Amino acid sequence: MAFQLTKDEIRIFGPSNTGFYVPIHPTLLERSRSFDRTLANRVFPQAAGEWYEDLQVLLANTPALEPDLREFCNELLRYGKPRVLAVDGRQELEHIGWEDRVRMDRRGFATTFALSPSTNSLYFNEEDRNCKVALSLTGGSETRFNLSREKVKSLACEEHGDFAIVATYAKHNVDTFPGALFLRNWAMAYVNAAMESV
Repeated sequence: MAFQLTKDEIRIFGPSNTGFYVPIHPTLLERSRSFDRTLANRVFPQAAGEWYEDLQVLLANTPALEPDLREFCNELLRYGKPRVLAVDGRQELEHIGWEDRVRMDRRGFATTFALSPSTNSLYFNEEDRNCKVALSLTGGSETRFNLSREKVKSLACEEHGDFAIVATYAKHNVDTFPGALFLRNWAMAYVNAAMESV
């Protein structure tokens, strides 16, 4: 299916605020669909490469970045583009230690992306209201997304008047901008690859 999310559409609120959502196309939530259980792991290296490039751009284009955050980002980048290593049956970013921890539902759909056992994760649970956002179908002051009206309509699980209810991955214990950036890129790469497979 011809559907792709872009980084310009899925904003992270800013280097000092790790808020963001990654929308999930309703086609991916259809109970009759099944997915390759390795897909989220296969796009992990892609997300790692994009993360490295995006973090470099942030540092170059944000001179007023908070000193502690700049130092943290520089520390993450000091070894160069991270290699993805196989460690104990998982993929891990060399020198950083982030892992490709993924949970799936029975259909093979990725419901959790985590970089460590206890922090930096995105999750989807259709019963959790944190995993649904209401987006205007008429435009306006939406800051979380930069989506066209047509794209909002395509993402709608439900419509209520001038609003579409959109399923999203929600964040859990994402407390640094570099972690948010990686998770956003990883979940977007997964959604895009999953949509290509349907």
